[in-house]
Amino acid sequence: MRRITLFTTFSPDSGGGGALLRTLIPALRQANIHWCFLGSRDAQQSNTSRLGGNTIGGTLITDLCRSSRLWLTNGSQEVTSCTKQLLETKPDLYWIVAANEGLAVTTQLARRTSIPIHLSIHDDPVGTALRSTRYRGFARLISRAFREALRTARSVDVISERMQQQYHNDMGVNARVVRPYIASLGASEPFTAIPGHLTVGFAGTLYSQWEPEQLRVRARKASHNAEL
Repeated sequence: MRRITLFTTFSPDSGGGGALLRTLIPALRQANIHWCFLGSRDAQQSNTSRLGGNTIGGTLITDLCRSSRLWLTNGSQEVTSCTKQLLETKPDLYWIVAANEGLAVTTQLARRTSIPIHLSIHDDPVGTALRSTRYRGFARLISRAFREALRTARSVDVISERMQQQYHNDMGVNARVVRPYIASLGASEPFTAIPGHLTVGFAGTLYSQWEPEQLRVRARKASHNAEL
């Protein structure tokens, strides 16, 4: 059975990426996966290890200082400590979600071990930064760190053909598409349609006010063109 060390910057108990990975891991029956992560508390999931807290985030001034240290040097003392702990797991493969500290960890691991690294990209790091008011100024540095991480990875997976094509065209990356899915959804509240109203359901993350505003603009345009 192949021993894999998975590293994420979010807890195994979290939603979003945590939920996606919790659904995917049981299907990897030929792998023994040890999930290491950054977070504020230990996880309830089995075979997991918290390596410390996140090195970015917090109040605006604190976060800007931490983010500057991370992206200007593509690392920090905390990232180095995290990398050292990952090296001690001695797996057959490192599996890293390419986000935030994960980019610097990937580069540091590649410099210190020959163990292959696989990257999973759920959200484009540069696009996420550009949509963020706080991190927009770091986009160029994040792009540099992202490209370096991609160069060191043995293999890469992405969530759509569009992302696969873009990375191939822009950076020559040959990625595989692994579609995210949720095995089952929790019970939802009863819903009654209101005549003459458009109701939209959404699952995901909104990074700025631009997305819902664009939805409102397009909904208004569609209502004007609709045959009622």
